[in-house]
Amino acid sequence: MNKITVNLVLGFSIASIGTALRAADQPAATNAAAPVEAGATNSAAPKIVFATPVYDFGKVKSGDPVKYTYAFTNTGDATLTLSDVHPSCGCTTAGDWTRQVEPGKTGAIPVQFNSAAYGGSVFKTITVTSNDKSQPTVTLQLKGTIWKPVDVNPMFAMINVPPDYPPNNSATVHIVSNEEQPLTLSAPESNNKAFTAEVKTNQPGKDFQLVIMERPLLLSKTTRPTRSSFLTQAWMRRMSRWTSKKRKRQARPTPRRSPFRQDSKSPRAPRPS
Repeated sequence: MNKITVNLVLGFSIASIGTALRAADQPAATNAAAPVEAGATNSAAPKIVFATPVYDFGKVKSGDPVKYTYAFTNTGDATLTLSDVHPSCGCTTAGDWTRQVEPGKTGAIPVQFNSAAYGGSVFKTITVTSNDKSQPTVTLQLKGTIWKPVDVNPMFAMINVPPDYPPNNSATVHIVSNEEQPLTLSAPESNNKAFTAEVKTNQPGKDFQLVIMERPLLLSKTTRPTRSSFLTQAWMRRMSRWTSKKRKRQARPTPRRSPFRQDSKSPRAPRPS
């Protein structure tokens, strides 16, 4: 019994050693092919990275231009190409930006913002389009505060006056002074008799309200002028002018003909011999 057990154990050990030797003799084809497949999937591609995608210019005076240059780097391993730089409005313009950037190199996008027509907080965007497949478009931001000596909001006040509405329409304009010295406003004047204006003081020398109101008409709602009445009045004025001109022509005296002036149609008098 002991001999049989020893022979079985010895036979199993010899078989295990033979299997290990055959495995060692085979080439590692599978392990060698894996790195090749992994390297084939990693293709070269560009990568755009901006140093400061959001620029805060702080506070500037209205009318002063805001200039800034956005710097970016191509951190990929292929050539980066910028196809378009598009600001959000006409007040912001982009200069001559870098079109192509090699791997590891940097580029620039100069931008200028015109603050003449703005007041208070502003926020502008610039969209950059490139061949970076991970982010084909990048949105840059430009923000800050525009300072004005006097803020007027709104800049234009409009009042709609329909013919069938009562005269109670109004509009309000907010006026704020940003100067250290107090602001003094004179009494408002209107060149249209149908409207009146009044200044109300919220804070002396700093904050005001200009209230524009429709002047109450003496006519009632049922007798307010309409389009037909305006046409009738215009026709009557035209007829009155025509009648007046006719009367003046009739009342004009007939000029006397000079005895020494001969009419071209009358026969000539004989010359003295």
